[in-house]
Amino acid sequence: MIDKIDRRLIIELQKDGRYSCVTLAKKLGIGTSSVSRRIRRLQKEKIIRVIAVPNPEKLGLVATAIVAMDIDIDKIDDVCSKLTAYENILNVAIAFGRYNVLIEAYHQSTEALLNFLKNELSQIDGIRNIETFYIAELKKRTYGLLHDRTPNK
Repeated sequence: MIDKIDRRLIIELQKDGRYSCVTLAKKLGIGTSSVSRRIRRLQKEKIIRVIAVPNPEKLGLVATAIVAMDIDIDKIDDVCSKLTAYENILNVAIAFGRYNVLIEAYHQSTEALLNFLKNELSQIDGIRNIETFYIAELKKRTYGLLHDRTPNK
């Protein structure tokens, strides 16, 4: 479990994962070795990963879609396993509701997205129905789960 200091540390790392332990120690009012120890523990316990997160549009991946799929219930794990192998699929999720698998896919063009849907997804055994939600304009992208609740000054 995390305490108040861990929470504040995670919030700061979400702002900039490149902060040094010295900078984080000053921001949190604790020692540098404590910051380093906490980061190692949070990583070891798989509470956080400090990674670079690329912007898909800046990489030329301008065709983004959420694809909802109705999968044969006995083939969900197999289909999900196949979907995770595609590097242009960033998220694969089992869901409750009308569709039981959702993916987030990024492509270089609408033609590439269409090709993926027609020639690759349609070939995976167990997919009964596909509904695609093409993202026309993304209004918010965030990766942080914890937020600083202090008012802006």
